[in-house]
Amino acid sequence: MSRRLGPRQTGAAHLRRRASHKPRLRDERPKDIPEERLNCYFTKSYGIFSGRLRRKALLRFSPERARCVADETWHPQQRGRFENGHYILEIPYSDARELVLDILEHGPDVEVLRPKPLRTKVWEQLLRAASQYRRKP
Repeated sequence: MSRRLGPRQTGAAHLRRRASHKPRLRDERPKDIPEERLNCYFTKSYGIFSGRLRRKALLRFSPERARCVADETWHPQQRGRFENGHYILEIPYSDARELVLDILEHGPDVEVLRPKPLRTKVWEQLLRAASQYRRKP
């Protein structure tokens, strides 16, 4: 869903207003945040989106794609196993946007088993893509 800009946020007036803000040095000292805390925030989630882990995705890859995916590292804390020729991959994430794109790259060779909201997002994207091929070019 696209976000509409208000009348004051469009055009050159918006750019001029943003350009008029000049950076200033502050007298505050930077906070000393332990590396362990930073790692919990920035490295535990999937892709470029940081934050606390909220969910784990469970993906099932087709036997045709299983070997290739098993050799990939999607996330340092991923867990994977072979099951009846399929590859089952569990990945932690906090924001689904990048994960959905990576899942879609595998097309019909992957199925989101859980969580349901992630499965629904991928399904909606696949429906949107398929609808483009129902009309004549």
